[in-house]
Amino acid sequence: MKGKYHIYPEQAAAGLWTNPRDLAKYIIETQLAYQGKSAKVLDEERTKLRLSPYMNKNGAALGVFVEDYDGVKYFGHGAGNAGFTGGYYGSFEGGNGLIVMVNSDNGEIVQELINSISKVYGFKGLNKTKKVTLAAVPDQDLDLYLGNYQLTPKLVLTVSREGKKVFVQATGQPRIEAFAESNNKFFFKTIQASMEFVKDQNGLITELIFIQGSTIHAKRL
Repeated sequence: MKGKYHIYPEQAAAGLWTNPRDLAKYIIETQLAYQGKSAKVLDEERTKLRLSPYMNKNGAALGVFVEDYDGVKYFGHGAGNAGFTGGYYGSFEGGNGLIVMVNSDNGEIVQELINSISKVYGFKGLNKTKKVTLAAVPDQDLDLYLGNYQLTPKLVLTVSREGKKVFVQATGQPRIEAFAESNNKFFFKTIQASMEFVKDQNGLITELIFIQGSTIHAKRL
């Protein structure tokens, strides 16, 4: 990229910079504060408040997302600006954690690295390796799915294809490839999400159900 990186107007989020070493210190300090063993940034009470999801059991807390795998909980956050992608996890108990940063828009390697680290060190729940038999979707069905879908009032998901390959692109975000696990259900390799196309009684596509933590019924435009 020209200039190596963008200067974003959203300084509170896209304007923040760090590196794996300093981010690791933040994760460790959060873990210690949660156990009442440190208060360099926040004390135990405020740390536990900050790590408490306010939407649902596995959802958004203050500045982090919380995931619970049969009682093993992690706080973490993904990362993605133009030219960069990554993410981190820190466990609530046991002092485990990992950070992956990639200077590329192609984030396929991120989950692969998380899978490998989790497998080697036994981080329960973070290894999302799965085997899927891809479905062969007829061209006429693929053509039905093409178009724009309203995710939120300001966010539109565009579905396109090149030959047999299906791509989606949300407003202001990179285009990513979707893979068919059935005739109307697709998943992604670069993000933990899936989508399903819904037909009406006349065989026309009326909406797209997009699942990424929460479920969104996106009407076709």
